[in-house]
Amino acid sequence: MASNRVDESALAEGVALAAAGLSYREASARCGVSGRLISRRVERDGVVRARLPGPGRRGFPPEARRLVLDAVARGASMVEAAGLIGANESTVRGWVADEGVVMLRARTPRLGALTIEDREQIRLGIGAGETDAVIAQRVRRHRGTIGREIAANGGRAGYRAYRAQARADELARRARPTWIDKRPLVWAEVQRLIRTKKWSPEQIAGRLRRDHPDQPEWWVSHESIYQAGGVRSFV
Repeated sequence: MASNRVDESALAEGVALAAAGLSYREASARCGVSGRLISRRVERDGVVRARLPGPGRRGFPPEARRLVLDAVARGASMVEAAGLIGANESTVRGWVADEGVVMLRARTPRLGALTIEDREQIRLGIGAGETDAVIAQRVRRHRGTIGREIAANGGRAGYRAYRAQARADELARRARPTWIDKRPLVWAEVQRLIRTKKWSPEQIAGRLRRDHPDQPEWWVSHESIYQAGGVRSFV
C-alpha cells in the first residue's frame, strides 16, 4: 500500500516558492508536492505571497530575490537559481554581485547569534530607512547588537547580508580555540607520555582518567590526541 506521508522538506520548498510569487502549479512542478497541498499549507501558516512581475513589468519582489540569493549561497548554479522564479541568468548574476553573495559554510551557529535571515532583515531595514532600534525590535535583538553588526560590515551604505554572514562564519572558524590551546598542561602531559612511555593515544586517554578521576578538565579522548598530531613520533 502506498505511503501517504508528506515529504516535509519538499513541501517547505513548495511553500517558499509560492511565497516568492510562483503559482501553485509552478511550485508543484518544481518540488514534486501537489499544488493543493502547498495551497493548504500556505493558508494554514498565513504565508503572504509576493507577486512576480508579469510580461512587460520590471523588478522582482524582495521575497523572490532572497529565495534566489539563498539558493546560490547554498550551492545552486546561477541557471538553477534563476529558474526558481523565471528570471534571467544575467539578472541573478547582477544580484549576486550587488549583494556579495558567497558560498556559506555549513555550521551550527552559537545560541543567540545572528542568522542569515536576521541579516536579511537588517538589510531590508536599512533599505527602508529604519533606525537601529526599529530593526532590533523586528529581529528581537538589542539595538546595540544591530549597530555593531552594521558598523562592522561596511556601515549602512555598504552593508550586505551574505557578505556579513560569510565574515561571521570565518571569524567563528578562526576564533574557535582547540583543547590544546585551552589546556596546555594536559597537552604537555600527553607529549611527555608519548616521548617517555611510547604509549598509544588509547593508553594515554585511559591513564589521564585514572590519574584524575575527579578532574574532567584532564580528560581527553584518544581521537582528540590523534587529531592533534601529537603521535607523529611513533605513528
